Amino acid sequence: LPLVRPIEQLLQQWGIEQTAIVGAEIPYDPQQHQLMGGTAEPGDQVRVRYAGYRHYDRLLYRAKVSPI
Repeated sequence: LPLVRPIEQLLQQWGIEQTAIVGAEIPYDPQQHQLMGGTAEPGDQVRVRYAGYRHYDRLLYRAKVSPI
């Protein structure tokens, strides 16, 4: 969305990046993901519901995911 683009650019300038794209199906990593419901073992496929963010190597916010 054009409305969000300036915010994304500002975050990028600060060194903050998104850890996962909403809607993506990725392997579950309990260090980087927070389950919204159900159960999952590390490596199980999950769907990203809310993006997570990191500042260089430091995790700021875990991506919220749900099992598939």
